[in-house]
Amino acid sequence: MIRRTIPLTAAAAVFGISGYVINVALARRLGPDDYGSIGLVLSILSLANVVQASGVPIVVSRLVARDESRGGSIASVGSRTQLLVSTALAVVILTLSPALERGFDQDRLTTYLIIGVLMLPGFGAMAVSGGYWNGTHRFGRQAMVTIAYALSKLVLIIPLAHLWGIVGAIIGYAAAPFAAALVGRAGIPVAVRSDQPLDLLRPSLPLAAAAMTTLAMYSVDLYVVSASEATRDRIGYYVAAQTIALIPLTAASSFGQVAVPTVARLLSRAEPAVAVRAVREGLVQLLMVLVPACALLTILSPMVVRVLFGSEYAPANTPTRILVCAYGVVAVFSYLSSCIAGSGRVRGAVIGSLCGAAIAAGGGAILVVSHGLVGAAGALAIGALAASVIGWLALRAVIAQGHTSALTPAP
Repeated sequence: MIRRTIPLTAAAAVFGISGYVINVALARRLGPDDYGSIGLVLSILSLANVVQASGVPIVVSRLVARDESRGGSIASVGSRTQLLVSTALAVVILTLSPALERGFDQDRLTTYLIIGVLMLPGFGAMAVSGGYWNGTHRFGRQAMVTIAYALSKLVLIIPLAHLWGIVGAIIGYAAAPFAAALVGRAGIPVAVRSDQPLDLLRPSLPLAAAAMTTLAMYSVDLYVVSASEATRDRIGYYVAAQTIALIPLTAASSFGQVAVPTVARLLSRAEPAVAVRAVREGLVQLLMVLVPACALLTILSPMVVRVLFGSEYAPANTPTRILVCAYGVVAVFSYLSSCIAGSGRVRGAVIGSLCGAAIAAGGGAILVVSHGLVGAAGALAIGALAASVIGWLALRAVIAQGHTSALTPAP
């Protein structure tokens, strides 16, 4: 599996490097207060984007992996389905934005979200094209989409932020996915005929729910920090800590992306034993990358905070150490969740992430009062560990039963 992850890992590295360049530039340009605000905006939008990235695109990937001859038709209906999803998500975010503005005590949050939701159609189209190339096992083409997105963000966000501050940065985030969507669409066959959007919408909903609950699990700590009077004025430091701690999770994402079509294809061939072996090999390889990376980053985190964000972000040092370990565990759960998604039975992933989110939210709300940012980070670490245990048990049960979801629309 590790050989097939090379292009996706390289793309993740480019994406990660560009993301850190952007975050460092924004942190220094905006300062802790506005940097915390844009972190909160992007966290809310990320909940919508993870639905788009992990619902319809995964269904597209699995269907293309099973019958590549219908790839153009599958991609076409996937794009139309995704547009419906994007529209619905934008309506939900804009409807809730006034309440979120009051709850988090963030002035102009509604204005920022009105601009930010413009990114949803472009991101959705980009995600569907990535799902198509993932299903064909042309991971190099999928990597090109990710790299195009990374470079688009780099070119747009930093200059616009220097011109118009936080508003310019959000405009850059909103515009960047559209260029990547054009790169991803090139080369996908034009469909002679395609199914109806509902044919992909139904099976995508459980996958989107699993992905959204996973993201909620490792985002809820930021919401706890934002909502608590004890830490509300320190949100910028916590966003900086999250930015650094996300390095291992970003680096490990390629393992999950490869696992989805691999598990789907093996189970569709009634080869559960081979699927188990592939999952175990992937997990071992993931840990070989993850453990030393997390250990090194934990040791060097104070220096990394100082070099990237400056001495004014020193309060982020200790939370960063804890969050690095927490996100390393989240990366393991994310891989297990992707394997479960490849089988078509995501209940175990949803249960695991909901339990993890509940522990992170409940524990964070209690610990943040007495331990501040460190308490929120520690609660996330405990929640992620619980989710990973549940995810492993669920994956073993699913593969043992040889599940493969009946997702293929009628020809």
